[in-house]
Amino acid sequence: MDTPLLPLAGRLLLYTHLRTMVASGAPLNDGLALLARDAPHRGVRRAGELLRRNVATGGLGIAEVLGPSLPPEEAALLAVGEQTGRIVPILEALTTRCDQKIQARNDLLKRSIYPLFVVLMAGVILPIPTIITQGVRAYGVAVLVHLLWLGLVLAGTYGLIRLWSRTRHLALRRLPGGVEMALLPQSRADFLRILRAGIASGLPVGLTLDAAARVWLTDENDALTRTALRRIGSGDRLAEAVQPLLTRSQTFEVAAAEQSGTLDEVLDRLVEDADKGAGTRRRVMTIVIAGIIGLAVLGLVAVKITGSLKKAVMPDRGVMQQLQREVQGTGIQVFEVPSLNEAINWSGPKGLGEDEEDEE
Repeated sequence: MDTPLLPLAGRLLLYTHLRTMVASGAPLNDGLALLARDAPHRGVRRAGELLRRNVATGGLGIAEVLGPSLPPEEAALLAVGEQTGRIVPILEALTTRCDQKIQARNDLLKRSIYPLFVVLMAGVILPIPTIITQGVRAYGVAVLVHLLWLGLVLAGTYGLIRLWSRTRHLALRRLPGGVEMALLPQSRADFLRILRAGIASGLPVGLTLDAAARVWLTDENDALTRTALRRIGSGDRLAEAVQPLLTRSQTFEVAAAEQSGTLDEVLDRLVEDADKGAGTRRRVMTIVIAGIIGLAVLGLVAVKITGSLKKAVMPDRGVMQQLQREVQGTGIQVFEVPSLNEAINWSGPKGLGEDEEDEE
């Protein structure tokens, strides 16, 4: 049975707790025991217990213990942090990322509350004319159907989001590498962060690139990283080897930094800029998704209003047939108008023009 991924809130709590313990130098065993006992999320308690047992036995590293419960790119960052001795900066970066994602998700929920309220009220208010034409019972049925439909849409949306969060790595594997760089700039930020950690700690470039390959979500970018590893092994400089994975300006800056001996500082700045770009893209995507939801709600309300107006202006066929049966035999002529379009184009009863001509 596969280990379920920790949710965002659980990972934020875990990374924050680990960063505090490691940075303060507090005994890990006591802190992990507290995490395993008092964490509000069951997955975090389980992770804390696994880490506590591992520390007690001196076994695997943090990344190996928690790997099955984390997204692959986050597990790769933790592994590099342990290998390079820069686990605290890595945990800080992961904490910031999880916090930004939670803020973006909460912002999207806040932006979606009003459109959902409008849809809910439309389902309650627009069928009100039904009380006059068909009675209270028909109105109640219309409102209930609307609420059931809205509930199914929300449940389906939630299910799709959960499915995407669990399978997105498999779905993205076959995409072109350029699509990942354009839509998911956080991958490039993680790639640069691993390069920075490896070079600053003196880790061999080969091992650094091998770890960096795991942050990419597409097979193409993973293959490009492996190719860069081989090119460095054959004598190419770092900027030349990783050029397909960076922008032109980033490649130029890395090449200049290699010549001037300031690679650490330049990579620090590139990581910071890449993180800012990823945060901006995340906010833009939140606004775009909220806009799409708003347009969908506007279209739905427009359809509801149009349907209500049609029913108010032109009764349905069943009502017309009932009226015909009630006036049958009274000598009053009733004309059946099956649709609103025909009503608009209706020119009067047949023979009316002929009678007028005969009178003349």
